[in-house]
Amino acid sequence: MKLYDLDVSGNCYKVRLFAALTGIPLDLVPVDFSKDEQHSSLFTDLNPFQEVPVLVDGETVVRDSQAILVYLACSLSDQRW
Repeated sequence: MKLYDLDVSGNCYKVRLFAALTGIPLDLVPVDFSKDEQHSSLFTDLNPFQEVPVLVDGETVVRDSQAILVYLACSLSDQRW
């Protein structure tokens, strides 16, 4: 899974924290707002609102931090708890 991430974002932080606490591996893809990378066509295709975080898991794209947390929690098997 790829997480399009901004290091100083609280919403990105809570996704990274949840993944770390549950052992879910994430490939972090930094989005540099100082270079307007959120306005690039690649990023806009993932999230038309041009906001982070964005989680990409295969063909699934989740664009909201709360929805990402729910998606990650649902991906956990009962054996992990």
